[in-house]
Amino acid sequence: MKTRKFEIAVAGYSDYRFKTLARDEVEAVVKIKCFLRKPNAECTILRLLSNNHLRENESCRGQVAAR
Repeated sequence: MKTRKFEIAVAGYSDYRFKTLARDEVEAVVKIKCFLRKPNAECTILRLLSNNHLRENESCRGQVAAR
C-alpha cells in the first residue's frame, strides 16, 4: 500500500493540527494517539494531503540536506 499524508485534529489540542504519514486513516489515528500517549483521544481527520505536496516537501528536504 502507498503511504499518504494525513492532517488530524485532536480534541483538547485545538491550537494544533497533527500531520502524519500512514497507509490509511486508522493507522494515522493510531500513530497520533500513540504520540500523545492518549489512547482514548478523539481524533478527526481534516484532510488527506496530496502526493504532490509530499513530493514538494521531500524535494525541499533534499535541497537543505545538500547544503
